[in-house]
Amino acid sequence: MATQTAIERWDKVLDAVEKSRESWLYPEAMTPEVRKHQYSRDLPMIIETVFSQFVHAWNTDRPDQGSDLYQVLEPIARAIAAPLDFTRAGLAQVDPMMAAVAEARSGLQQIGGPATAAEVVADIEHLLKVTVLVARVSHQGSTKIIDDELQARFDAINKNKARSAKYLDLHTFQAVEQPSKTTISLQVVLSMIDPGIATLEERMNPFPEETYPPIMKQFAAQLGGELLHRVGRAFSRAAGPRPRLRDKRRTIGLPSVISARCDTITCTTAGSAETRPRTRC
Repeated sequence: MATQTAIERWDKVLDAVEKSRESWLYPEAMTPEVRKHQYSRDLPMIIETVFSQFVHAWNTDRPDQGSDLYQVLEPIARAIAAPLDFTRAGLAQVDPMMAAVAEARSGLQQIGGPATAAEVVADIEHLLKVTVLVARVSHQGSTKIIDDELQARFDAINKNKARSAKYLDLHTFQAVEQPSKTTISLQVVLSMIDPGIATLEERMNPFPEETYPPIMKQFAAQLGGELLHRVGRAFSRAAGPRPRLRDKRRTIGLPSVISARCDTITCTTAGSAETRPRTRC
């Protein structure tokens, strides 16, 4: 059991793994005979690069143990964690990991049944936090956050430095290492916002509309609403001043019209004002 949103999010992570593997040039050369003393450094770097998105998702958005998602994805985590043999060629050790990825992608499509309440709530929380993020910094701002995170990941890999999985604190807009009520996994943000890794064919042709992340359509709707609001304000200003009710008394947190007592209000127009009894009590 799992929500469709979670299944699609994890399938996108595994799709990124497969496309990263396809971009590995000359994998046959990753052998101890060719790389010699650099082999023990290069092979872990290759594996960490290919499986980067899965490892970060597993560390920050891991399904509950015993769930259908966990059972489908756990073999990949186990395959990645297996000790490497630096006397064997790299391709022979990566291939079983990729076979686990292919099997998991097939398994994701076979998950059925209703999701649990906890799974539904978790998805709602993810959507709420990503919506807040996009509303505050727009889709381009969100994409920059993701680009900076990916750059930091690969810089750490290239420098052979350990770097823990990160969360984004929506209160401080800083990357942090521990989750809290105000944080969201940066990998979840990436999976929900980023269109994904493009193949050569996709780079030469426009992306099909159905491949766009849903959050992009939501941001477009927000932007359209803001534009309509601004156009409406512009037309209002062009039409000239209009009467405006100004209440002398304010009730904090409540509209003044729901007060139980009558007050006077001032009706103002350009250059004049008059006081008359409130008509609604």
